[in-house]
Amino acid sequence: AKDAGADRVELYTGPYGACHDDPAQQAIEMEKLVSAGMMATQAGLGLNAGHDLTLDNLMQLVFGMPFLEEVSIGHCITADALKYGMAGAVERYRAACGDPVR
Repeated sequence: AKDAGADRVELYTGPYGACHDDPAQQAIEMEKLVSAGMMATQAGLGLNAGHDLTLDNLMQLVFGMPFLEEVSIGHCITADALKYGMAGAVERYRAACGDPVR
């Protein structure tokens, strides 16, 4: 990706998100993401991640990959907005990313 001129890549987190009911498999998928993320950052690439990220799995991903620059939440934030309101959903996702919301 770097050789092609990219300055950033996005890791596909679908398999990580899909195993929400299998902690052992989720740990395996997390290891894969961390490994790929480290390779990308060592190559000088910025790192994003996205797909099937939820309030339940986002915090582990963000804190397990401190070199992560951006996450793509997708439709989950809209679904959560039905429950919490859009402002409430945004606050919850920001908090899950470690951003204290006041």
